[in-house]
Amino acid sequence: MKRILAIAFLCGFALLADAPRISRLAMSQLEAQVDKLFASDPRLMIEGNTRGVYLDGYGAVFTTMVSVPTKVPSPFNDFSKKDMLEVRDTKLKELPALRDKMRQSLLMMAASPALDGVRPAEQVVCGVTLFYYKWENTAGLPREIMIQAEKQQLISVQSGRVPRNQLEALLKVQEQ
Repeated sequence: MKRILAIAFLCGFALLADAPRISRLAMSQLEAQVDKLFASDPRLMIEGNTRGVYLDGYGAVFTTMVSVPTKVPSPFNDFSKKDMLEVRDTKLKELPALRDKMRQSLLMMAASPALDGVRPAEQVVCGVTLFYYKWENTAGLPREIMIQAEKQQLISVQSGRVPRNQLEALLKVQEQ
């Protein structure tokens, strides 16, 4: 009997040791909130659902694909080189709005109870892949933007302990 109890105890302990710090349900709820945040801006269009993962010892990473709505070629209209330049200019003009939504999503995610299991020194990451057509001139346009910061720093900005104008200094931004 003692042997059975010992085995049951060890199996239960092993299950607890492997329990995720962030539940899949919490992650999916946060994914939906990020989608809603991006969808609230008519200058941006989500090209798929946001996906989030928690990496123990690193933090929470959320990625999505977005595009900027523009005129596109069709059999029913002429599409000139001027139109192609306008598409590129429109996308360049909307990049600041995209980066701003990414910053907003980081602050929202860090303060969310869904990420309570993320340790204060771990990262919260928002990654966006931008959609382009093959015919587009993408010179000077990023294919991917990653913005991240420590959870505790983001919470300090969100709560007002750190002024919002200091957020940029806390972020690590990578574009490629």
